[in-house]
Amino acid sequence: MKQKIAYYLIIISSFCISAFIIFFIMLILPITDIIPFMYNRFTWMIYILLATFIPLLTGIKLSLFFSSYYKKKKNLLLEPFWKNKTCAIIVIILFFVTWLIGVPAVYNSQSKWAIEEFNTRINKSKLPAYTIYPTVKTYIAFPVLPFIIVSYHEYVIAPLYGQGGWYIHFWYIKDVVKICEIGLWIS
Repeated sequence: MKQKIAYYLIIISSFCISAFIIFFIMLILPITDIIPFMYNRFTWMIYILLATFIPLLTGIKLSLFFSSYYKKKKNLLLEPFWKNKTCAIIVIILFFVTWLIGVPAVYNSQSKWAIEEFNTRINKSKLPAYTIYPTVKTYIAFPVLPFIIVSYHEYVIAPLYGQGGWYIHFWYIKDVVKICEIGLWIS
């Protein structure tokens, strides 16, 4: 039992390393403006896909390497958890549920926030209502892990009140929580 726990801790730690790489790439690199061509929306879409899936694949390779080393060292005959049919089915079902329910929940959460903010602004203001506002668009939203959703969202609530960028959300059955945002433009 201790060997099995140690084996799974190796796998979890390698995925934590890949999560740190994702955090570093997605948050630190754009802030430093090292890559100036990233300001195009479609380039950002490719960037987010690469910045999430390459570290995850690196985590899988690291876990394979460490687990094979651990097996040789301890003479274990354990398989990686993604080769276990039950675990693979559970992960696939969680991804499917995140696509099916979590992504629309993110769309609704972002639109609801922008409309509530618009209504609050109109109620406090004595100016006439803006006829063309609010503009709320979510161009893409996809899960990178079960319950973790990345989306590109733009909103314009007033002539000088808008923002667009990438958002990372944690979705659970009851609500959507914004983990972080990478703003590409603001007005």
